[in-house]
Amino acid sequence: MRYFEHYEQPLWTGQTFAERTGKPEEITCAIGRIAMNFARLEHVVAECASKLLKVEEATAQVLLAEHSFKGKVGVLSSLFRIHAKGQSPTIGGYDRLEIFEELCSYIFRSEELRNMVLHSNWNGPYLWDRVVTRRKVTAKASHGLRIQEETMDAGKLLDIADYIGGTAEELDNYFPLLTFDAGDSEELREKISKGEAEHFKYEVEYSLTKPDPVLKRRDESARATKA
Repeated sequence: MRYFEHYEQPLWTGQTFAERTGKPEEITCAIGRIAMNFARLEHVVAECASKLLKVEEATAQVLLAEHSFKGKVGVLSSLFRIHAKGQSPTIGGYDRLEIFEELCSYIFRSEELRNMVLHSNWNGPYLWDRVVTRRKVTAKASHGLRIQEETMDAGKLLDIADYIGGTAEELDNYFPLLTFDAGDSEELREKISKGEAEHFKYEVEYSLTKPDPVLKRRDESARATKA
């Protein structure tokens, strides 16, 4: 006997978003962008790992599909280190492994920010005030019970979405250069010095005392040129 037949499957009403809720609301749209940008990042991580596996596309998908996000990054990192052993340690005058490890730090920070948002409980009249209180409860062996609360708006959430989306784009654009064994070729050095291959760095400063994510975008190549 079923007690909740209404929930056996989603109820497809045929109504549009505007018909159901009116004008799209900023807070939930920003959270949706975080989810979509993180899905894009996970896809790029899997694609990069697939290229290093050097097997048929379907085989690579079978090997990676059931891995968690951290698992996919672990596979990518391990494969890259194996691949890098047979290459020049530098590329365009830059340390190949150092660049990759920096990208990995952005990837893990993206996961941390995504989990912070999607694993939180949200309270507040955000449809009217356009602000919401994020509350997350954790109980870890290292620190015991911990409750995090902060007020956020759509702008702060979009900062997080952009950080994650930017990380996906940097990995997608820069990874082929990292795995291309060009050594210290003058051509690649020139491209990097002009900023054609240099990636932008994103930094997030986050703490309970200063909960607002502060994103700083730096074009180091441009700074070097000005200096």
